[in-house]
Amino acid sequence: MNDWTAQAFVLKVGHFREIDLWLKMLVPAKGIITAFAFGGAKSKRRFPGCLDVLNTLDARFTASRQANCFTLAEAELIASPRSLRSDWSRMGIATNCLRFLESAQVPEENAAEVFLFMEDFRASLDKSRMIASLFPFFFRFSLACRLGYAPDFFHCGVCAAPLHSSSALFLLNEGIQVCSSCQARISSPTKYHVFLPASVRIILQSVRFSLPSAWSDEALFSVEKRVCSYAIDGFIQYHLGIVWDKGAFRRI
Repeated sequence: MNDWTAQAFVLKVGHFREIDLWLKMLVPAKGIITAFAFGGAKSKRRFPGCLDVLNTLDARFTASRQANCFTLAEAELIASPRSLRSDWSRMGIATNCLRFLESAQVPEENAAEVFLFMEDFRASLDKSRMIASLFPFFFRFSLACRLGYAPDFFHCGVCAAPLHSSSALFLLNEGIQVCSSCQARISSPTKYHVFLPASVRIILQSVRFSLPSAWSDEALFSVEKRVCSYAIDGFIQYHLGIVWDKGAFRRI
């Protein structure tokens, strides 16, 4: 058995047997893991009120010899939301985002960056005065960018020319924008496309490079928000193979 310590962001908690818990956690050096906390529902000495979703823990783990099974030996609370859990609207957003993160399967090489992203995610939902109406969509897109799927919304993906104020054709399957000149040379564009106005491209480019605390969609009209959400859902479905179906994220 091998002991190791790490910070961990709690994504999900469940019961098995009477006083034991299992936790799904994001760990910077390992990605998303599942660990068993024996006595976790009762022990106040090893787990002093810290085993809850959205908490960041300073945790000590024990790994099996094959390193494929983890036990949470003890943990201390580092950070926790103060008011988020009493706001059911924002908790609904948080739950939706956490479910998507589980489905995305964060690789080890991206885990450290995603961990910092999730710390800002929690703080934003907990403390920000206003939350973007497209926050869950922005979360999916920004996370996809951090996993390596990052379109450039300022340049044509065919000729590399800067995109101007007119609508650009977003080829969802290729993850590129196509300027009007190059659009004319595409005889039959794929069905996986959407025309993005400049306002939407600016927002998506900002979301790509920023943390949740900086997100805003106040500059978008309702029709632009619909276009934005459609483009994000199509992009996520094609490249990550994840769809929202019957109240849950499902891989296709």
